[in-house]
Amino acid sequence: MLNTKILLLSVKPKLAMVRPINRIHQFFYDVAVNFWFEGFILLSIVANSVTLTFHLPNMSGQTRQAIDLMHVVFTVIFTLEAAVKLIAFQSRYFKDRWNVFDFAILCSSLVLLLFSSVASSFAPVIRSVRVGRLLKLVKKMKQLKIIFRTFLNTISCLLSVGTLMFLVIYLYAVVGVTLFADIKLNEPLHERLNFQSVSNALLVLLTVATGDGWNEIMDAIGRGKSQTNDCVRNAGYADYERAGETVGCGEYWITYIYFVTYVILISLIFLNLFIAIIMNGYFETREKENQVINQEILSLFRDTWSVFDPDATGKIKVSYFPDFMFMLGPGLGWDDRYHTDLKRQERSFNIVTGGLRKYTKETDLHFLNIIDNIFVQYIVRQEVKMGL
Repeated sequence: MLNTKILLLSVKPKLAMVRPINRIHQFFYDVAVNFWFEGFILLSIVANSVTLTFHLPNMSGQTRQAIDLMHVVFTVIFTLEAAVKLIAFQSRYFKDRWNVFDFAILCSSLVLLLFSSVASSFAPVIRSVRVGRLLKLVKKMKQLKIIFRTFLNTISCLLSVGTLMFLVIYLYAVVGVTLFADIKLNEPLHERLNFQSVSNALLVLLTVATGDGWNEIMDAIGRGKSQTNDCVRNAGYADYERAGETVGCGEYWITYIYFVTYVILISLIFLNLFIAIIMNGYFETREKENQVINQEILSLFRDTWSVFDPDATGKIKVSYFPDFMFMLGPGLGWDDRYHTDLKRQERSFNIVTGGLRKYTKETDLHFLNIIDNIFVQYIVRQEVKMGL
């Protein structure tokens, strides 16, 4: 019950996109909220993302022109979408975070289109940003919503574990430079993949963390003097100056201890810890979705409240209460039995508002008070149905 209370207290009124009075604005509003218009925009987003995969290094001039033309067409479509919504929603357009996100991506596309010669060096980055529009699909698909919420819920834990993992990698990099800086560069080591500096050591350790040929790197560093490896034991600076490169020999036992402990810590413990955090977050999110009160039913309440409180003030007039309850419908609100039964309506009003009309002269209903009382009743009814 405590978690439910915390969840209800975290819910805020939703700013509604109100249908304007001006007829021209009304036309654009009807277009903006039209199901087919939204479907067309989502289809355009998917198609635009697909065209971004067509960029190849050896494209012919005609193919490149065709792809550039498609990008222009999609930019025009998204510009028209933004224009329609700006006319329809006016200043409210920028109060929706998804609209702000879309507008930012659109501006980057327009910069690339209008100043292609100036922004050519940033073109790949700007093109890749367009893929972010695919995130809008999260709003339409329930399973994607669950995964997206899982990511948001676990991101703080992931950052904490990631910070600790980076510190461990940095410590191993410093120790690696101390132990292996003078080792001769045998394959697969080269001028960048080595332990001659902390930055290069970090690159080696990140490569090892992926599991990509880490045993070959370990073998190259631990290799001692042999017929195939002409190195110098306990090499000093004079040996380096004479050869013009590092010529030191490795020690297998030190190398094995270093790399095996690193792989156990990073690949087997930390990376699995990341997976465990994500899986735990996913199951918690799924559990919340299967609770009596979940995001879907909270969204129903917020959407209904926004009809009577489009500016998200957190208040509605007492006179709106019957219409509000009927719009909520069976479950949270009123069903057909309440239409002609005024006494039933009165009882429900007193329960939901806490006797507002009897004990105060308040003319407004407050969001947090109403959502708390309505959902307490809803939970009780659901538990009675389940025989709890």
